Amino acid sequence: MPPEPGPRPHYSIAPTERGWLLVIQDGDCSVMQVFRTSSAARCAVDRMMSFFDTMRTQAPSSRVAAFD
Repeated sequence: MPPEPGPRPHYSIAPTERGWLLVIQDGDCSVMQVFRTSSAARCAVDRMMSFFDTMRTQAPSSRVAAFD
């Protein structure tokens, strides 16, 4: 099933004391992860965007119906 239409998640990469913090979020959820380098964080963006696409394909109504 293709992802439901809607705005793509947005992300930011920022330095912290422990490494580079990647934050990706949309209207429903967010994911945060710390990387050793900014390059590694940028490489993870595509994988994380794929995660959000996968989560969008699992509509809440289909998950709730499984519990009925």
